[in-house]
Amino acid sequence: AFYGSSAVVPDELEGCVVTAEYLVLDVKSGVDPRLVWLLLRSPEVRADMLLLGTGIARTRITWDGIKDIKIPFPPKREVNKIVRAVIEAEEAESQAKAKRSIAREKLEQYGQLDNERANIILKAFKPPQ
Repeated sequence: AFYGSSAVVPDELEGCVVTAEYLVLDVKSGVDPRLVWLLLRSPEVRADMLLLGTGIARTRITWDGIKDIKIPFPPKREVNKIVRAVIEAEEAESQAKAKRSIAREKLEQYGQLDNERANIILKAFKPPQ
C-alpha cells in the first residue's frame, strides 16, 4: 500500500477472494471509495504506512498496524469536486481504452495480424492456469 498499490474493488468483483497479502477495507456508508483510494495514495499516508509495515521488505500492512493513522478529510464541498474529477478521469480512461481497442482491431484487420496460425501458436505457448 505504501508503494501506491491500492484499488477500489468494482461491484462486479464483490465477494471474490483476495490474497491475504492485501488488506481489504470497507468504507463507511456515504463515503465514496474513490476518495479513500486517493487518500491512501497520498504521500503522507503512504509514509505513515511504511513506518508501520512489517516483513523483510516492510510490505505487509495490517488493520491493527494502521487503524490509528490520522487521515485528514476534506470538507464536503471539496470532496464532491474531487470525486467528480475522479469520475471524469475514469470515464476518459474508459473512452481511451475503447479507442485503443478499435485502433488495434483496425490494424490487425489491415495487416491480417489476427489469423488462425498466429492464434494456434499463441495458444500452444500459453502457460497453464
